[in-house]
Amino acid sequence: MTVLLRSPSRLSVALTGEDMARLGVTYDGLDPATARRAAISVLDEACGADAPRMLRNGLTVETLPGRENGCIIVISVGREPPEGFICLFRDENALLDCADIISSLSGKAELYRIGEKYCLYFRDPALLPALSEYGDAAQDRGGYALARLREYGGRLNFA
Repeated sequence: MTVLLRSPSRLSVALTGEDMARLGVTYDGLDPATARRAAISVLDEACGADAPRMLRNGLTVETLPGRENGCIIVISVGREPPEGFICLFRDENALLDCADIISSLSGKAELYRIGEKYCLYFRDPALLPALSEYGDAAQDRGGYALARLREYGGRLNFA
């Protein structure tokens, strides 16, 4: 593994085929979730105790094919995470009961299905009390809930 600091907020990591095998990934098998996990593993090795601080500031991961079954991972940090709110609906009926509220949010919110649950990510704090009637609604500090939804959930379109 070769780590190059491109700028204070950008890191390039060249992984060999052996590094990829140790991380349990192949370039062809990289999707957003595995690329992020590989980047976090690389950050833990390269930065040690500083990695959690870097991750709190946001993380963007880009991957490029490398030599001999390797990969180049470009990690950018320093982006401010989005601030918003999340509502985990009790069940499908609760989601349908507030369909009029959700339809008014087209373009201002994101609806996801994660497992058998439905989650709405929104930015308007005024909706928090109304949506709390239909499920567990809370502030997403640091954008971690949104990152989890985007990584593991399926986004649903609504109009």
